[in-house]
Amino acid sequence: MKRNLEQKRAEYAFDTVEKRLKDFEGESKKRERYLTRAKSLPATIIMCGLGQTAATLLSVGKGKNNNPDQMLYEDLKNWLCDNPEGGTYPEKDLIKAIVTNDRNKYIKAQAEALKLLEWLKKFATAYLSKEGEMP
Repeated sequence: MKRNLEQKRAEYAFDTVEKRLKDFEGESKKRERYLTRAKSLPATIIMCGLGQTAATLLSVGKGKNNNPDQMLYEDLKNWLCDNPEGGTYPEKDLIKAIVTNDRNKYIKAQAEALKLLEWLKKFATAYLSKEGEMP
C-alpha cells in the first residue's frame, strides 16, 4: 500500500501521541503541559521561528526525558532529522541542523514542522485532553 506524505505525517503523529499517552499514565500535569504546548507550538513557530521555538523547548526541557517540553522537542527532532519520511535534515541533532544549514532548508523544515504539528495537535487534543484510551 502506497501512502502519501500527509498520511505518513498523520501516522507519525498518531503513534507519537499513543506513546505519550502511555508515558503520562497517572501524570495528568505532564499530560496537560504536553497538550497545552502542542496546541501553542504552531503559533509560536509562526511568531518566533522554528529555531527559537526548538531552542526554547530544549532549554525548558533541560534534557530530561520525562519533561513534556523535552518530549515535544524530541518528537519534532525525530520527524525533521534523519527520517526518510519527513526528514528535512540529514543530521540527528535538530538545533545543530538549524544553525548549520542554509535558509532554504530552514524554511522547508519550518513548513514541515507546521504540517506535522497540525496532526499532532489534533491527536493530542483528542486523546490527551481526557483520560482516555487510544482506539
